Amino acid sequence: MLVLGRPGSGCTSFLKTVANKRGSFKRIEGDVFYGNMTAKEAEKYRGLVLYNSEEDMHLPTLTVAETLGFAFKNRVSRHVRQKGAKEHVDEMLDVVPEALGISHAKGTLVGNEFVRGVSGGERKRVSIGEVMAAQGSITCWDNATRGLDASTALQYAQTCRILADKAHATVLVSLYQAGNGIFNLFDKVLVLDEGRQIYYGPAHRAKSYFEDLGFVCPPGANIADFLTSCTVATERRFKPGYEHSAPKTAEELERVYRESVSAQEMQADILPLSEFEDETTSAKKAVVNDQPKHKLPLQGSYTISLWHQVLACVKRDIQVKNGDRASFAMQQIAALIQALSSGSLFYNIPDTSAGAFTRGGAVFYPLVFYNVSTHHSSSNEDVYLWLFYSLHLCLKSRHRFLEDRSSIDIEISVSIVPPPMSSPN
Repeated sequence: MLVLGRPGSGCTSFLKTVANKRGSFKRIEGDVFYGNMTAKEAEKYRGLVLYNSEEDMHLPTLTVAETLGFAFKNRVSRHVRQKGAKEHVDEMLDVVPEALGISHAKGTLVGNEFVRGVSGGERKRVSIGEVMAAQGSITCWDNATRGLDASTALQYAQTCRILADKAHATVLVSLYQAGNGIFNLFDKVLVLDEGRQIYYGPAHRAKSYFEDLGFVCPPGANIADFLTSCTVATERRFKPGYEHSAPKTAEELERVYRESVSAQEMQADILPLSEFEDETTSAKKAVVNDQPKHKLPLQGSYTISLWHQVLACVKRDIQVKNGDRASFAMQQIAALIQALSSGSLFYNIPDTSAGAFTRGGAVFYPLVFYNVSTHHSSSNEDVYLWLFYSLHLCLKSRHRFLEDRSSIDIEISVSIVPPPMSSPN
């Protein structure tokens, strides 16, 4: 299914909701069912419902082969592992990069804005390869063709078509620029405007639906661009005589669609949940069969054991450090210097209560430094909030310490002052 809409119309929110990525939303109205499972039940099988964001988020110091290899290793099923996991991963590292046209860049760093690596289009193909490696039953792609040339974008759409036909996967794709060649590959199209559904139905009937409402499709224009332009006041055009009667706002477009024949047909296609009971049960059994025989309670929906997960993560961390040896060496040198500096803070501190607060400050400094340095991947706001919170705790502890000292002094002074002597009568 193709999801269309101008930026801000709700395409990303729709895909995240379908992919069960609900953490960023305050409230979600309505229900989403995966077979006959609710969204809460589907969290146990999150490896089968995938979401690929518009932004490419990778570890920049890993190569393309290392990035894709990590994805392949963590999706090896039990049956494939019995035949040979290494052979399977090597085969996939040859097939997938070749299909995506990045086989020549397997030894190149992925990179980012600060680390030189592959181009933006090649980085987008790496993201596509990672999602393909997961082999999900439902895949949601948010503007997946951004940065790709026209021929590569068409190849990507054809790959999604093959996944839907051969693997019987459900594919939802949001695109801001889609040619007619890409548009014709989709079965259905969803058009959103201000978060409202203004059309959902067969892709080949979408153009005629909006033309019947009074909109004009310019000659030679892409159908996807025409559907999106119907929601933009400065771009849409009307047939003569429809300037005032055609729906213009998102509310009017939604109301007209709900009253249309297309909406009634789509509503009639919705099957009751009981129809999916057997399919859902089979899917759950397939997930269990792909997992190791002896698994821990924390296994979740992962297809490899916890031990293999730890090994894969340790190996990837070594690869990350190996990809940027200069920074790693500088971190070790800086840690050594800071360790010597922190140790020198304890020099000549008295062992009496007079050096208690100084010793606490000497302990506090290295704790703050090393904790902040390990949060280099976090945002600056999170690091500053954590630092201010730590300072608040330190000052609060100092205040309590001074209060305790004053109370002790008062108790001692009261205890050593003799009671007043009464004058003799």
